[in-house]
Amino acid sequence: MAASGDRRAARALEALREQALPSTLGTVEGVDYAVAGKSAMPYDSTEQVNSRTPIVFAFVLGLAFLLLAVTFRSWTIPLVPSCSMVFMTLSAIEYKMLGLGMACAILIEATVVRGVLLPAAMNLLGDPGVHTAGSAPTTPGRVCFPTIGP
Repeated sequence: MAASGDRRAARALEALREQALPSTLGTVEGVDYAVAGKSAMPYDSTEQVNSRTPIVFAFVLGLAFLLLAVTFRSWTIPLVPSCSMVFMTLSAIEYKMLGLGMACAILIEATVVRGVLLPAAMNLLGDPGVHTAGSAPTTPGRVCFPTIGP
């Protein structure tokens, strides 16, 4: 067989599984067979990931959308956190490591950047750093936060 990851290897593997083995070993009653090895393992992993990815994406995005809608009355779809969860649900260890890395990056961004650095920067900038374009000025030392909802 050809080297792993090669198009010829994929075609040979498909021919072996779909034609050669069913026509020989498949005709013998009580015989089970499988194809494994360096060519079959990455091929099967890729097929499994490709078949499950749309279902996992739909489930995670739908659940995140529902939770956001119920909790915050927001219709925003959280794409990056959802992607990290999608990668963690896949079977290959490389994808799980990628998902864990993305989840850690999101956690650090949400806690350190938004919880520590942003408030500290706003405190250092003082009153001018609090206003956005077009917002009304406030009294010194007072911070106004926009209201959400009715």
